[in-house]
Amino acid sequence: PINAQTAAIRCATAQLKADIRIPNVEPYDSQITASHFNYSQRFYVTCNRGYVSYKNTSSITSPVECGQNYMDPTLGEWVPFDLNTCQAVKCPDISDYINTEQAVAYKADNRINQKQYSEFQSSSYPYYPNRVYIKCSTPGYFFDDRQFEKTIGCDLLNGSLFEGAWTGVLGTKLSLLKSAQCIEVSCDTDILIPKTAAGLAMLESLNYKSNAVISFDNGTVVNTNASSVNNQELMPYKTVLTFFCQDGMDTGTGAPIALCRSSGDWNLSSLPTCTKVSGKLDVRGKFFVPPAVEAAAAGSVGALAITISVLFGISLLMLDLSTLSRDLALMKRNLTNLKRRLDARRLQANKP
Repeated sequence: PINAQTAAIRCATAQLKADIRIPNVEPYDSQITASHFNYSQRFYVTCNRGYVSYKNTSSITSPVECGQNYMDPTLGEWVPFDLNTCQAVKCPDISDYINTEQAVAYKADNRINQKQYSEFQSSSYPYYPNRVYIKCSTPGYFFDDRQFEKTIGCDLLNGSLFEGAWTGVLGTKLSLLKSAQCIEVSCDTDILIPKTAAGLAMLESLNYKSNAVISFDNGTVVNTNASSVNNQELMPYKTVLTFFCQDGMDTGTGAPIALCRSSGDWNLSSLPTCTKVSGKLDVRGKFFVPPAVEAAAAGSVGALAITISVLFGISLLMLDLSTLSRDLALMKRNLTNLKRRLDARRLQANKP
């Protein structure tokens, strides 16, 4: 109610036209004709598509009102205080659309502003215009169509401005989501060896031995024919298929080994070919290192190097001997001159 205290309360409209804009609404500047609104005065905005009034979820027109500040009753404050007068349309409960015994919604994002929501913000998932991502709840499992993730989007129900509805996005079919089953991650052996006559011919062309080894993650090891590896269509995650090159052949990278990865595919896009090896094949890591072979002229090159070294040593010795001879001659001359000077001084000292 308006009384003496509230009669003085006013709310400035300048801020609504500048830095503090009302979110998720159509342009509203024309609705603001005064510089201030008195207490309890209001104006109306039209919500954007996918948003409805916080006062009435069946209306896309929503009020913004000048109210009283809670902390200081003498001041005015726009209501709602955060200016979110238009709120996002909500979609039905996600659990109605997925098999909650096997799958879980684990993240979401806003497809318009890219805001993201983690697994701990699931209450924010079912709102326009969010996309929600669903995965199998058990690690090491994917959906029976070999996909790790399903995606649904919250949008408006056809013909409605107020009611939300889920749709399948990014290849997800909403009608099949509820019945989707989660299965253990596996790899298709048909990718490596097609179950056709061409597949058997391919094995022969790869020059493999007739035997192969299948190693499962639980420790089970099965020795089998290479041509029978694809009898089991799907191999569990971490299964290792080992083939062997025929004698005298190698791939250059060791034995052909295929590993079923956590992504549900093999580490090899295709099996490598074994080829004949001439000489010793030294395999270190994944690089072929040819055996060391001495060059044909290595002996003559070594002899020449030794000869040059000897001649160089002799020349140094000759140079040292020449220098020594010169130094000895100079020393002899110096000693002779010294003796002459000493004799001259002695004679001069003996004169009366």
